Amino acid sequence: MRKLFIILLTLLPLFICGQSDKTESLFDKALKYGDEGNYDAAIKTYQKAIEIEPNIYALQLNLGISYIEIAEYEKAIPHLTKAVKLAPNDYKAYVSRGNAYARLDLFNVAIADQMVALRLKTGNLDTLNFNIGNMYRDWGKFDSSIVYYNKALEENPNAVQTRTNLAFLYIKQSRFDLAENQLITLIKEVPEMPNNYNNLGFVYIQLNQLDLAEKYILESLKLDPKNSWGYRNLGLVYKGRNDEKKACKNLQKALDLEFIKFWGHEELDELINYCK
Repeated sequence: MRKLFIILLTLLPLFICGQSDKTESLFDKALKYGDEGNYDAAIKTYQKAIEIEPNIYALQLNLGISYIEIAEYEKAIPHLTKAVKLAPNDYKAYVSRGNAYARLDLFNVAIADQMVALRLKTGNLDTLNFNIGNMYRDWGKFDSSIVYYNKALEENPNAVQTRTNLAFLYIKQSRFDLAENQLITLIKEVPEMPNNYNNLGFVYIQLNQLDLAEKYILESLKLDPKNSWGYRNLGLVYKGRNDEKKACKNLQKALDLEFIKFWGHEELDELINYCK
């Protein structure tokens, strides 16, 4: 079960000069539906325009993106492939198709598309490198993910989400000193982000510094009282102190907040077995 999600690139609408006024009118109407978040209506309208003129890049691209917006990834891919064929030197269709593949866990082809986009795009490459880092992360290839997060940071050293994801990977690799340094810096710079407090608390659990762990996890729960991970981690703190009552109370809070539904069973097994 994934803990973090791929952040899609925001693709701006492309304006066209169609061969007919009807096509342009439908395109404008579809754009308006998309701006309103009415992607079902946008899809139907793009389809009507494509029936008239199927070989317009912007129509195929935006139809594919609209399918991504409603999580119809398999339907998005043929239109994005058509867009690639119509404009093979424009990076946007590769980015969008790569994101659709990634949502289907087809990480090898997803990353291949992102790499093509990386070669085609000039400047502001941090978001593309960030996307590739996310894909490698979700594929379980953490070393490669770290490489691309660092490439993203070379372009944008202050990117908070990239640094947060990097700290998460350091935790996954048990590189707790690097995670600690990254998270302390992030908390100083962006004190309103609860997950960084929670993750730092988890680092201190692993380092057996339970007082510090409790301090940061409680701070995270002040900022986000419905974060089931906070209660799970707080339960681990109390388990480490052999305080069964508090450990199991926090386990129950995590369960009440549907931890298993969103994150799976495995991350709670240690506490569940302790509380049996």
